[in-house]
Amino acid sequence: MSDRERFDLTPHGGTGVPSEHARQSTPGVHAGDAGHGEGEEPGGLDFRKLPSTLLRYKWLVLASVVLGALAASASMALTPPRYTVSALIHTPNGQTGVTAIETGQRQSSLNWQNLLPSFSVVEPVVRELRLYIEPREPEDAELFEEVELAGDVVPGRYRLQVDSSGRTLQILGREGELVEEASVTEGIGASLGIRLTPRPEHLRPGRNAEFRLTSPREAAGGIARSMNIQTNQFIEYISVSLSGGDPVHAARLLNTVLESFLREATELSRATSDQLSSTLEQQLVTARQTLQEAEGELEAFHRANVLSPAQQGAVDGSSPAMDAYIDLQLGAEELERDRGALLRALEAGGGAGIRIQALEAIPAVQSSSELMGALEQVAEARAERRALLQRYTEEYPSVAELDAQLRTLEGQVVPSLAREILEDLEARLGEVTSRLQTRSAELGAIPTRSIREASLRREVGRAETLYEDVSQRYESARLASISADPNVRVVDWAEPPTHPESDRSTLMAMVVFFGFMGGGLVGALVLDRADRRVRSPADVEWQLGVQVLGAIPHLRTRGGRVQPADHEHAIEAFRSIRTGILFAHGSAGPLVITVTSPDAGDGKSFTVSNLALCFAELGRRTVIVDGDVRRGIQHKLLDVERKPGLTDCLSGQATLEEVLSPAEHPLLSVIPRGSGLQNGPELLSTPAMQDLLAHLKEEFDVILVDSCPIGAAADPVILGTLTGSLALVVRSGTTDSERAEGMLRNLRRFPVRVLGAVVNDVSQGDHYNYYGYVPGYGVDEVEQLHLVAGATQARGAVGSGGR
Repeated sequence: MSDRERFDLTPHGGTGVPSEHARQSTPGVHAGDAGHGEGEEPGGLDFRKLPSTLLRYKWLVLASVVLGALAASASMALTPPRYTVSALIHTPNGQTGVTAIETGQRQSSLNWQNLLPSFSVVEPVVRELRLYIEPREPEDAELFEEVELAGDVVPGRYRLQVDSSGRTLQILGREGELVEEASVTEGIGASLGIRLTPRPEHLRPGRNAEFRLTSPREAAGGIARSMNIQTNQFIEYISVSLSGGDPVHAARLLNTVLESFLREATELSRATSDQLSSTLEQQLVTARQTLQEAEGELEAFHRANVLSPAQQGAVDGSSPAMDAYIDLQLGAEELERDRGALLRALEAGGGAGIRIQALEAIPAVQSSSELMGALEQVAEARAERRALLQRYTEEYPSVAELDAQLRTLEGQVVPSLAREILEDLEARLGEVTSRLQTRSAELGAIPTRSIREASLRREVGRAETLYEDVSQRYESARLASISADPNVRVVDWAEPPTHPESDRSTLMAMVVFFGFMGGGLVGALVLDRADRRVRSPADVEWQLGVQVLGAIPHLRTRGGRVQPADHEHAIEAFRSIRTGILFAHGSAGPLVITVTSPDAGDGKSFTVSNLALCFAELGRRTVIVDGDVRRGIQHKLLDVERKPGLTDCLSGQATLEEVLSPAEHPLLSVIPRGSGLQNGPELLSTPAMQDLLAHLKEEFDVILVDSCPIGAAADPVILGTLTGSLALVVRSGTTDSERAEGMLRNLRRFPVRVLGAVVNDVSQGDHYNYYGYVPGYGVDEVEQLHLVAGATQARGAVGSGGR
């Protein structure tokens, strides 16, 4: 409120009784002891301030609400419901080899999970459903029904346009540049890697449609990423689901992917069977050659050793002991041959992989079902790997898994089993050799011819057994290749759902709306916390660390006069401040205080003049000392002469009686600032000022010293030390709290007791109700007391500015 504007203190109730709220004031504290008030911490959130904060930043909050509503509406429009379609695939026991004639081939369901989202499965679907081209508007889809790939696709956004005559088609780029032009009867799009031939009935003149072109590989990758595939190594089923905004399209897309998956699985199974058949065919050729060689050696032996009937009978009638000896001799030779062959096979396969044919030709290996099973797994894994490499790279997950499996089989399992057989052969060979030595001593020399013939016959028998085994496996694999079946079945095909899985549009709209609104509220609170200006009496306690002596409301004027309702508020506000100062001062004797403010325009002079009227109305002899020797205006507010004044008295140019001017109220006097002397501020520090205050204490009950702002000069410190007490006037919405707090910290160095602060120009609602009074409780009829008289009363509209 302006210091130049003051009002009549027309009492509307008792003059000397403090308001109920005023009794809550507590004694003042020394400047060095000032601290934050009790209650919430300075950094805390006061919910009482929330309404006033929102009102202060109402446009920000309102804008956030409006923007939130618009964004929520847009979110509902742009967030269509999502439909989820699902299907179920059965992979019994994870088996993927033959079924009619089983060869023992196995493939885990995890491999099917890797195959399902592969490009070899999904990319044909993209080509079949033309998913590489996407019109911007659904109604334009009819223009792109007749389209096919014609080369490498050039991705981008384009616009298909029909000229005004309806005879020419054009494809325009994103910036409107012409990409290609052709007649409506011809295909268009060769430069983009497609051939587009719209139907004539869809090409009305002037029609245009925007579309996006994507490479089939990129489109397939997007579909693969959107597929949700779930499997379990203990369950024979694979669950696959797909979400989209169109349930019919989603179901069609997923079913097409499943059909492509079954075709690819069949081709992969056939290729694997073919590779296995090729491997077994090579083994069959080797086994046939081995058998033919053994039979040839036996026949050659017979031709070279023709016996007469008598000799043949002698040989056939050999004794059982001799037959047993021959068997031992042949067994020892066989064990030695198997041992040597096994050693050579292990050494040859040390770094280049196991030679399956070499190991399978060894009789000792053939008799080991465990090692033969491992060799079959190696052969099958190699065949499957070769089949996969015809379609995929080595980085494909199934190929990587087979590589890991082969490393384990060839590097650990097969060598370990082969070494066990080798150790067994060496043990058996030692035992047979010992028995041979014993028998040879008993039987003497045995014809070498008999031993050689028995050995050749055994070689032929072993070759026949190997040939029959490989021949049987080859026939099984060949028949399996003809009737290749991956043994994978789609149990549940995808069906278009009638209800969306979850309609998130409403939820998203609420999230967006409350997000914007919350952002506005948080923004208002952040701006309020960042605002360094004092906004309410509570800010004084939290930010400045001093108690509130009272609050002066913002007063509205009309025609230069304060409105009646605000007039009552002002009177009661100053009564409350008066009571607060009395309680805060607390000491016996006259009440002597200095009143100052952080900056000019905070309303300290206005507060001093009207507070003095309140004390005079209370019956206290009151004097105002205008200590603002630079720009004091108390003489204007109380309509007295400026000279002689305080500076004249302190400089010895006038006496106290000459400078003491009476105001209109009989109990109120004023000492104006006086002449504008160059050494006026220095005069405040002279003993004359102390003598002046001492004489005033003898004659007056209340001495109010109006000082210049703290931020302007050091005068408030000087006057505060002389009076011993100081009251601060801050202005709501103007005073910088950090600057004011720094000034109060500076006062801690001096013997000044800060009684508290008066908050000026407080808006209704900014916590004023905690410091004001209940309106409408005044005296019905009372004689108006003109505490400020004459011309000053005529200018007495109370505002919100001044010093």
